[in-house]
Amino acid sequence: MSSEWKAVAFKELCDITRGASPRPIHDYLGEEGMPWIKIADATAEPSRFISSTKEKIKQHGVRASVEVFPGDLILSNSATPGLPKFLKIRACIHDGWMLLRNFRNLDKDFAYWLLLSERLKLVAQGNGSVFTNLKTDILKSHIVTIPPIELQRKIADSLNCIDDRITLLRETNTTLEAIAQGL
Repeated sequence: MSSEWKAVAFKELCDITRGASPRPIHDYLGEEGMPWIKIADATAEPSRFISSTKEKIKQHGVRASVEVFPGDLILSNSATPGLPKFLKIRACIHDGWMLLRNFRNLDKDFAYWLLLSERLKLVAQGNGSVFTNLKTDILKSHIVTIPPIELQRKIADSLNCIDDRITLLRETNTTLEAIAQGL
């Protein structure tokens, strides 16, 4: 490993906050409103992006939640902990999510791949009786080793290209399967 790589606590690389949920949540969900991101929305597709949700939170519930925007990076902390996702939509996140913003010496795309590679280590530090919970403090104090920002960008670009190609091949396969079913 190059001597330019540095070990650093994750809290030094970005701001980490937690989502919020109005209570009782069922009073705030409805047919109209802001997309409400649940863990199931993140696990519904293998993409690194969330582009839609099944549920919506009413406008008066938005004020008691945490609003997120396209390009934001979130990380699940319960149910399926340690799953990073980029947003393609404006939405709200509940307390089962962490929001990562204001990156410092850390490329946001590289952060996604870094979180994926560190997932098992992070989850091993979690606790909970029914579900493993990944507390915000666990991520904040988690030590990672990162290369210089230029190398981070090159690594992330390469991994993004591979991931985009895999996504395209999945979509092509789905189209071909639909054509085959039609025939």
